[in-house]
This record gives sequence, structure tokens and C-alpha cells, in this order.
Amino acid sequence: MRSNPHNILILGAVTLLNGLATEQTIDFQRVISPLLSDNCYSCHGPDSENREAELRLDIQSAAHESPIVPGDPKMSEFIARITNTDPEEQMPPPDSEKTLKPTDIELMRRWVSEGANHEKHWSFEPPHHHDPPQPSKTNLETNPIDAFVLDTLENTSPTASKAVNTA
Repeated sequence: MRSNPHNILILGAVTLLNGLATEQTIDFQRVISPLLSDNCYSCHGPDSENREAELRLDIQSAAHESPIVPGDPKMSEFIARITNTDPEEQMPPPDSEKTLKPTDIELMRRWVSEGANHEKHWSFEPPHHHDPPQPSKTNLETNPIDAFVLDTLENTSPTASKAVNTA
């Protein structure tokens, strides 16, 4: 049986989309924010001098005022614009030399379907105190950092290396 390049591409696309369909909730900070930053924020971000259509996509409250309907990509102007092929309506505009790949568009559609959450970057969240765990498989005196490391080691089942003779 000969391999047809088109069949391989189709199989790859189906596999990718199937993987997307079975993934957990899309992480805004790791997946969506970089796409918006690379393709949208230059015109719809924090810079009021360059902002187009008085639209901000970098702030959840502003993005949800009209272009994004959380949970409903079919009613979201945002999705309509990034999927539009009319050069007058398409976002990003063709003259911006920015393009979204079909997989990027599908990720954004899923993100809107999931509620279009804009989680804050972890550095903007207040710190939380966590008591160190009590590793069960050791009788060593440990400092708090070692306790976290040992707990992780116990939960992931690797084995510790033996001590090396330095003599």
C-alpha cells in the first residue's frame, strides 16, 4: 500500500483535532494570551494611541462587553472576525502581515466555548502560605524546601541515587 501525502496530512489533522477535543480546559496564560499578544494586542491592547475601534482584548471586562460572548462562539464577533475571509472584516487584517493558523483559531473557539476566562498571571496573584508536607518514607531531619522535594519524590516514585564515594 502506497502512502499518499494528502492522506498523511488528513490523518495528522484529525489526530491533532482529536487531541484538542480531549484536552483539559485551555490555559489562558499559556495558550490564548500569547496568541492574542502576537496577533491582536498591537491594535486592541493597552496602548491607547494605537488602539483600533476602542476595543481592548487584554482586559476581560472590556473584551466581554461585546466582541466575546463567553460560552457561545457562534454569537461572538471575535470568532466571526478571526474566521472571516473578507479582507474588510477579517482579523487580523491582511495588511497587518499577521495570520492565525487554523489550529490557533480552533483553540480560540474552544476557549470562548469554555467561558473565555482571563486568568491573571501567577505573579499578580497574592502569595499563599503552604505548610511543608511531612514525607512519610524518611526519618531525616529536613528543612521546609527538602520536605517539598521529598514529598514530590515520594509521589512520583523515582528512587534516590546512592551516595558517591568522593575519596
